[in-house]
Amino acid sequence: MEATTYQEVQGLSRMTVGELRDKYIEVFGEETRSYHREFLRKRIAWRIQAQAEGDLSERARPPVCGGHHLTGSFKELTGVVQR
Repeated sequence: MEATTYQEVQGLSRMTVGELRDKYIEVFGEETRSYHREFLRKRIAWRIQAQAEGDLSERARPPVCGGHHLTGSFKELTGVVQR
């Protein structure tokens, strides 16, 4: 992992829930309904690393359900925009 990516991921631990929710919008492009600090931190860290180093290979991805990978966002999986 590059130093800048590592520092960005480490910085998530010092963020408040509000800051993590803002960061979630920044990296995923949509709001989250979650207020669970650890869930947000881990999900954002995964996305930052995937953007920096590439996503999982097709072989490593979980099974496809209904034409969508199970790791997609709610919008990607259902086509429904959350409000």
